[in-house]
Amino acid sequence: MSNYNVERQIKKNHKVYEVEAKVVNSSFDHLFTQERTGSERRSKSLLLDKHDATAVRKELKDNEAHNMNFYANILTRAKLLLQRKDPKGEAKGEQSKLTKTNVKHAQQCSSEVQNNSSKPTISRSQSARATSQSSSSNLKKPAELLTNEILEVQCNPMRLSPGRLEIQSPSERVICGLDCDQVLPGVIIASGKAVKNFGYMSQLRVTHIINTASRDVWLPAEKLTNLGVEMFQFHVDDVPSANIAPYFRQVAEFVAKAKQAGGLLVINCLVGLSRSATALTAALMINNKWTAKRALQMLRKRRPVKPNLGFMVQLLALEMQLLQDGIKLV
Repeated sequence: MSNYNVERQIKKNHKVYEVEAKVVNSSFDHLFTQERTGSERRSKSLLLDKHDATAVRKELKDNEAHNMNFYANILTRAKLLLQRKDPKGEAKGEQSKLTKTNVKHAQQCSSEVQNNSSKPTISRSQSARATSQSSSSNLKKPAELLTNEILEVQCNPMRLSPGRLEIQSPSERVICGLDCDQVLPGVIIASGKAVKNFGYMSQLRVTHIINTASRDVWLPAEKLTNLGVEMFQFHVDDVPSANIAPYFRQVAEFVAKAKQAGGLLVINCLVGLSRSATALTAALMINNKWTAKRALQMLRKRRPVKPNLGFMVQLLALEMQLLQDGIKLV
């Protein structure tokens, strides 16, 4: 192809490109015109409804304010947490100031209460506890004196066990496991080993049992009930700090019940010297109106009973209570 023809073809192509460009540009202009017209139309419609626009703007502002407050609270709590974690921070200083202020305020209140009232106000339980401790401390010396008097009553070490024909020494009684004594008509004080000998209990025709050491001496209540034996069980440790007084009234009622039925009552603990003797002494004081000294001396003649010092204090406290109730003891 000659140079003339080439140039002619190029010019022809340029004209085609120019036509196509004009068409494309006119199309874009048309689109832009439509978009601008639509935008203007929409803006005009929004302006026509000013009330809605105002409500939308107010809602946006409220949401923005709520969000700002929300994040401000989060930042405040985060700062407080960081201050609490820092033992050397300002929070500790503020807390110490508050503590000092509270202590000072409490001291002022305490001084005002003391000035307003000559007697301090205490709760009922604290008052009862203080009274009990005071009573125990006041009765400790009389309890020691009573113990010494009781121990002067000597029990024959060589004696017959209930239902036995031969006299036994204390060691022989322990070996055969039948260490018990009839201390009053219809009342036996026994060791735990003796009361667990059901053949021996059946031979004696025991009808009632008081077990004061149920954790030390386990008795099958169902089996004994089937044998016609009525039981009353509880547990108190044989230590001076143990509280056996709450069972005094219940034991007295059970002893009176056994006596009224004409049965044979066995009262036991592990060894048969302290807990069982204390409970039976309290029953004699309540039912027979005996003093603690008389009841213990009566028991000591037939068995070498020896309640611990704490139990002796509680027996003397029972004696004082009976006297305050107007009961004349002999």
